[in-house]
Amino acid sequence: METTNKTYDIELDLSPIRKKVIRIDNDDNRILRLNTSDMNLVTRMNDVYPKLKALAEEAAQDTPSTDNVEDDIAKMAEHLTSIDTQMRTLMDELFDEKVSEVCAPSGNMYDIIGGGFRYEFIMEALLNLYSDNIEKETKKIQKRIAGHTDKYTKNGRRK
Repeated sequence: METTNKTYDIELDLSPIRKKVIRIDNDDNRILRLNTSDMNLVTRMNDVYPKLKALAEEAAQDTPSTDNVEDDIAKMAEHLTSIDTQMRTLMDELFDEKVSEVCAPSGNMYDIIGGGFRYEFIMEALLNLYSDNIEKETKKIQKRIAGHTDKYTKNGRRK
């Protein structure tokens, strides 16, 4: 077997822009890769959140519609399964990752947990990662800009 040593004129490190690896509940089988600097999340949130909310309300209001219990159960089960599938797709779209599979391997996105829906619990936990990261990065930007502008401002002038 012949090995060749490759040489490159330029090595470029773009690792700071890769997605962050996040382990869920100390489980190495539940790994997310998220771009916690993704400013387009707000645009997706504006589109996806009202749909998730409407689906959760629809699931909560699903009631029998006939006097035939067996038919009602079958129809409700089919309807609720469809709602959960739609909600999972929307959560994955929102975070550009298979969030539903990793964060909710069981249960339904419309399950009520701690006074809210499962999807809200997951969403809040993940959005906090984005918020914390964006706040940290914004401070870095402000510090970098201040380093360039302080010499031109009243506060940055030496006496």
